[in-house]
Amino acid sequence: LSINQERIIQNNPRNNYLQDYPFNVYLYDNVHVRDGKLIITPTTLESKYGEDYVRQQLDLTQRCTGTIGTADCTRVASGPIILPPVITSKINTKNRFSFKYGRVEVRARMPTGDWLIPGIFYYQIISKINKCSLPHNSRPL
Repeated sequence: LSINQERIIQNNPRNNYLQDYPFNVYLYDNVHVRDGKLIITPTTLESKYGEDYVRQQLDLTQRCTGTIGTADCTRVASGPIILPPVITSKINTKNRFSFKYGRVEVRARMPTGDWLIPGIFYYQIISKINKCSLPHNSRPL
């Protein structure tokens, strides 16, 4: 199991993260394994960094896995454009788990709340374009 984050993701057609929503910052702090269960806990940027932090600057350069010097790692709020308000996590099993035939069963409790659009995505090793996604369990924003 590999945690693939420490980045701010934009919903931008020029990058390969079209499944990501513009509300997320991905940090290691929000994912862990306990009793053999994967736990991803979304929190708010303001609960970690303080009130009204969405209107300031976030710099993950020291631990960012994205492209340093881009919006993957640094973001400055300006006018109506705020920082992504939710901190969450992503994982991948690249080079750790694969199968040719069979099925994957997932039991998950999906979070609900403002800014949360939960989803589980499976991507083929060969192509990032071909994906299987489970239905989203969310309420309108």
